[in-house]
Amino acid sequence: TQKEAENRIKRNGKNTIPKAKKETLLQIFIEQFKSPIIKNNRLVSVYEDDYEKKFTIRYTVGSDEKTLDGKELNDFKEKFIEFIRQNGLEIIE
Repeated sequence: TQKEAENRIKRNGKNTIPKAKKETLLQIFIEQFKSPIIKNNRLVSVYEDDYEKKFTIRYTVGSDEKTLDGKELNDFKEKFIEFIRQNGLEIIE
């Protein structure tokens, strides 16, 4: 009955399908850079003016097996910079 349906809605909430989050092109781009030491990545900020758009991306890196040394961290950095440039973007270090 209508009353039963209203009670179920009050008790359980409306029967809706949640909307999926749309991935932006930038998020897809960020996910394309792969490395076994990446633990997490995220877009931190976006700055845009009339002439350009700048992004801050934060990668958290690490290893469960050992402490990463300077060479491994530098290799990661160099590969990331190369990835950015190969895709026609500029990077500010």
